Amino acid sequence: MYRQVSGNKFHARKTDFDGIKYDSKFEASYAAELALRIKARDIAGWRRQVRIPLVVNDEHIADYWIDFILQHNDGSEEYVECKGFETRDWKLKFKILEAMLKNDPTKRLTVVKQNRRWFR
Repeated sequence: MYRQVSGNKFHARKTDFDGIKYDSKFEASYAAELALRIKARDIAGWRRQVRIPLVVNDEHIADYWIDFILQHNDGSEEYVECKGFETRDWKLKFKILEAMLKNDPTKRLTVVKQNRRWFR
C-alpha cells in the first residue's frame, strides 16, 4: 500500500503579502507586522531571506537563510527567525550563527515561535 503526500511536511502554506510570496502564513503575518512598525517609525527598515555564510575556523560550513533582518533606528540590527517547527539541522546551524554573532553588540538574535501543534 502506498500513500501519496502532497504539500509541505510541516504543513506550512505559501502565502502572499504585499506582492511577495512567503514560505508560511506565520512568516507573512510577521512581515505584515513589520510593515506596520515601519509606518509607526518603530524600526528603520527590514530585509527578508538574507543568506548568511556560516564560517568556522576560516572554513565555510553551510549557508543559513535568516527570515528577517531588522534595522533599528539606533543603527543596530536584529536577526529574526520565525519558527513553527524546530529541526535538528536548524538547531545546529542556529548555534553556529549565535557563536558568530555573540561578540558583536550591535547585532542580536530573536526567534519568534508559533504557538501551534499538529497532530496526525
